[in-house]
Amino acid sequence: MKKEFYIFALSIALGLGSCNSWLDVKPETEVEIDAMYSQQQGFQDALIGAYLNLKSSNAYGQELMYGTVEYLAQHWNYNSETVQEKISRYNYIDESVQGRFESIYSQLYKIIASVNVILANIDAKQDVFETDIYEIIKGEALAMRAYCHFDLLRLFGPMPTNVGSSTILPYVTTVTTEYHQHHTYEQYVSYLEEDLITADTLLKKSDPVQTSIATEENSWSVSATDFLRARQLRFNYYAVKALEARFYLWLGGTDNKTKAYQAAKEVIDATNEDGSKKYKLGTVNDITNKDYSFSVEHIMAVYDYDLYDRASGNFTESAPFAKEEALITNDLYEPGSTDIRYISLWETYSTSAGSSVYSIKKFLQPNEDDAINQLPLLRLSEMYFIVMECGPINEANELYEEFCISRDIPITELHENQIQDILVEEYNKEFYAEGQAFYAFKRLAVEDILWAQDPGNEESYVIPLPLSEIDYGNN
Repeated sequence: MKKEFYIFALSIALGLGSCNSWLDVKPETEVEIDAMYSQQQGFQDALIGAYLNLKSSNAYGQELMYGTVEYLAQHWNYNSETVQEKISRYNYIDESVQGRFESIYSQLYKIIASVNVILANIDAKQDVFETDIYEIIKGEALAMRAYCHFDLLRLFGPMPTNVGSSTILPYVTTVTTEYHQHHTYEQYVSYLEEDLITADTLLKKSDPVQTSIATEENSWSVSATDFLRARQLRFNYYAVKALEARFYLWLGGTDNKTKAYQAAKEVIDATNEDGSKKYKLGTVNDITNKDYSFSVEHIMAVYDYDLYDRASGNFTESAPFAKEEALITNDLYEPGSTDIRYISLWETYSTSAGSSVYSIKKFLQPNEDDAINQLPLLRLSEMYFIVMECGPINEANELYEEFCISRDIPITELHENQIQDILVEEYNKEFYAEGQAFYAFKRLAVEDILWAQDPGNEESYVIPLPLSEIDYGNN
């Protein structure tokens, strides 16, 4: 059956925010595309708009962070006959489940369309940019396009252990009202890799996140300087390297694992101008400072100024996202565990009905003006896990010792035949409510998923394409 995807060109809806912080920009009014892309500011605003779309509840503001994808990982309770139960039971033929995944699918392609508009206009307008800004905006846009396409692959694509030869998904690089033909797995990952390599090249020579680039040498305008703030909340150079590590690990095979190892190592070894580590593992000190998501580890994160209200509603008294305490204590951890992720991040809350819920407070940042308000998309601990899986056993043990010390858990010696089992356990603990565990289970073809009533197999791991997407191909 011919399968195609139809994407309309989207006008970019944006408002101009205060030069004090691009984080405060909110969509308000439509801007004519030709006028918008006649100056650098228009490209900056359009890219900010794409970042704002990332935090949609149908993307990384909920469903791909602590929502739907976490039900797939069996991380939350659910009531009988609800859509949450059907997702957790991998009932992909249910209409409500199909609707949930169609919303996710559409939102990711909407984000892709928004950056494609930028990329369709940017090369012809290089003369409107200040030094390095063209490279930074194009690099970030390509990285965002790759990130969203990769998560579409991880959700709707085949298991990496059995990719097959049929077409799977469209890798969309143009803005058009024509159908986008689906690509084979090999074609799709080739386009994705090309975007990553180009983003890497552009940002490596221009991104001020690197200590080797002296930003004071650039005479940037106030607008550009403000635009380049908060690199941790953008697809910066090290975020691209981290995404490369995640991508090549997914592809598997000796050569790709070597590339994954090298990319992850570059992130781990990154330093500031004073020689200190750019990214550090979170410790109990961060928890004491109420930094429960370990922002010192965030290589790239989504900023959500409403995070306190969202987290309070989702993880406390009326928590829809909760798990039985006995399961966390006895299955995920063990009674008496000193693990800071257990003793400091899980808490019991009393409901108005007199019952109680047990939930994680990872995103319950203080409700203050300087609150962190970050939802991590790429984190340092994942880079540790990638090097542990792809590197030599002696280095795996060195990094695992560092990790154990940071989380206050007993240090044990790793052996090659047990690394995968330990990593499955750690992905379950480390990325609870962050949407990464299910992908690790799928990549590693985990058959016995903790708390799952159904086996981990292709029927569980490969989410069918939305029916509306398939129907387009019949027209």
